[in-house]
Amino acid sequence: EQWLERLGLKPQPLTWCEGAFRLGNEQEDIGTKLPYLVGLMHTQEEVSLIPSWVLGVQPGDRVLDTCAAPGGKTAHMAVQMENRGTIIANDRSFGRLRALRNVIDRFGLLNISMMTYDAANFPRAIGRFDRALVDVPCSCEGTTRKNPRVLEKCKRFDYVSMGRLQQAILRRALEQVRPGGSLVYSTCSYAPEENEMVVQAALDEFGWERVS
Repeated sequence: EQWLERLGLKPQPLTWCEGAFRLGNEQEDIGTKLPYLVGLMHTQEEVSLIPSWVLGVQPGDRVLDTCAAPGGKTAHMAVQMENRGTIIANDRSFGRLRALRNVIDRFGLLNISMMTYDAANFPRAIGRFDRALVDVPCSCEGTTRKNPRVLEKCKRFDYVSMGRLQQAILRRALEQVRPGGSLVYSTCSYAPEENEMVVQAALDEFGWERVS
């Protein structure tokens, strides 16, 4: 917090998320500042903190991050875990994992292992997890506040096909979570086809008495 104040960023602590701050002014060159470069801080939208905060990881947990790149949520969980336990950070795009690698190196994170599997067919042999973050690819229609042009893309977007992929990823992640474990499913979309309908399908398939 003192570093942020010295940089003139006017940090305002978030009441709901420990160690997070809302910046009181805009700084386009924040990535060039020393605290950022040496891994003392990371920037992302406040809403992006919610999935990893809700999941509530603990030091020593074994965590699956199914679609991890570019890595902001992954890094947030690793810090919450105090660099202990294990996070399997998976993404099917090797190119996108480069961004995650940069975050891992800058923070000096030791509890993350990267993999490049299709999340819908993640190997069962890797075993069970205490928690899973399923932040799936989506239409991104929820980002219209900062990118109004996404609405044009959404007019031609195939919500049915994407919903099937999201269901497949969620299904495999649920299979990987141990009994008593926790899972968070998240998107940056408002569409019911990508949210409520996906969760409904998973609950119907697995049984409401098995997954609450």
